[in-house]
Amino acid sequence: MLLIDMDTLCYGNPVFELASMFNAYVGYSALDHSAVERFLGISHETACAFWKKSLQLYLGTEDEAVLTEAENKAKILGYTRMMRREIRRDGLSSEKGRAVIENCRKELEELLPKTEALAL
Repeated sequence: MLLIDMDTLCYGNPVFELASMFNAYVGYSALDHSAVERFLGISHETACAFWKKSLQLYLGTEDEAVLTEAENKAKILGYTRMMRREIRRDGLSSEKGRAVIENCRKELEELLPKTEALAL
């Protein structure tokens, strides 16, 4: 089975698709693990396992260094998108929104120094 969001179908670097997948399975439920259950109907643990296995299959490897590098790049784009989305939805005006923005900032602050380029 292949899961794809047809409204954003395009040709380009796969890191953009991986960032969307990361957000759907892990990113949007980072602060509230029940969010993925409400959205996809699966547990947070299952969603994380699905994300990891999807990354392995997509990249055709089980090499942890390769997977970690790709995941970090996907996370950078994913958290940037989440932060932008939250700000555009007036997230700075609510406690929940500020928590999401702060979590994204914290993740980006940790990931950016480790990454030279986003392309896979």
